[in-house]
Amino acid sequence: ERGGGKGGMGFLPFSSIHLGKDGAKYEFQLSKFEASHKSLRGRLLSLTWARGSRKGTTTRNALADGAGVAVWTADEVLQVPCTLYRGGGGKFASKDLKISIDEVVRAGTVKSLGSFKVDLSKYTRS
Repeated sequence: ERGGGKGGMGFLPFSSIHLGKDGAKYEFQLSKFEASHKSLRGRLLSLTWARGSRKGTTTRNALADGAGVAVWTADEVLQVPCTLYRGGGGKFASKDLKISIDEVVRAGTVKSLGSFKVDLSKYTRS
């Protein structure tokens, strides 16, 4: 019963932008990152990803060498879970992943140095 009656249950219309679309779950594994710029010399850097409200980071930070090069190797894999949905023409709709490089200023405090976006749908077989 809806409205002023006691007990019962009311239903509201449900809508979703993915309703009726074919979704596929993926776990992207991103490894071997390198940041290089002379201004990074001697800085302690962290690497993070964000996709909507979901976030992740590498378990270790990287110290840029004297040439300003910081490397996160294959043992520092970023694992990114994602569901992609097919759009028109059977191809997956785009889904951006933001990757950021931050300077670790002190324990628990970082300063953003830069970021870039990657469309995960371009790395699938549709």
